[in-house]
Amino acid sequence: MSVIYRALGLIVSSVLFGAVPLAVWAQEPHALDVEGKAVCNFSGECSMDVGSEGKNILAACEAPRASISWNRKEKGVFLIACDCKCTSHDNTGWLIGGASVTGEREIQRLYLGKEFTVEALGKDPSSISDIMASHPLCEKVDVVKLRESVFVTLLKQPTNNQSAPYCFLPAYIMDYRGSMKIKTNDVGSRYGKLLRVEELDSISRSELLEFVDGIWISK
Repeated sequence: MSVIYRALGLIVSSVLFGAVPLAVWAQEPHALDVEGKAVCNFSGECSMDVGSEGKNILAACEAPRASISWNRKEKGVFLIACDCKCTSHDNTGWLIGGASVTGEREIQRLYLGKEFTVEALGKDPSSISDIMASHPLCEKVDVVKLRESVFVTLLKQPTNNQSAPYCFLPAYIMDYRGSMKIKTNDVGSRYGKLLRVEELDSISRSELLEFVDGIWISK
């Protein structure tokens, strides 16, 4: 199923993301200490590791690492991704939608893969670096879905090709008819429907909302 940031004079750079300053402040005492931790690319995609302030999320992940991501094109939407730090990238996470017309926020638990960005996938990479080796994409990038995407994740799939035993299948997380959806072009996942887990299980809705609502992102 992993963003440039500057706060109070501290700059952080990332290999995955580019170099654009972003100001983020904590509004509530429970909020993440984001100073110098979040990194964003030129497209406004941002991410940071979940620290000890998100201990409930880390416990629910049952993984060595978790991250929280957002995209300035869709305000109020967050993706919390657990990271197994394993070659299979069999990860899970939670997609927190923005407020609807009724004021409710939709929360979905999802199966996720390797962390990636919309910007990076838009460059149509010939191969994706992995822990042990690089692997190609399973298919051409769907530019229509990518254009509508807020987030993307890469699902590792086996192939019948000995020279390239695995490939990465893009899954697109987008606003679809007023609701956040995860979509693929893969019939095996029923085009993304099977990537949604029905129950939140290990963490409550209120715990997830408390975590993300403590973060305020400047315009």
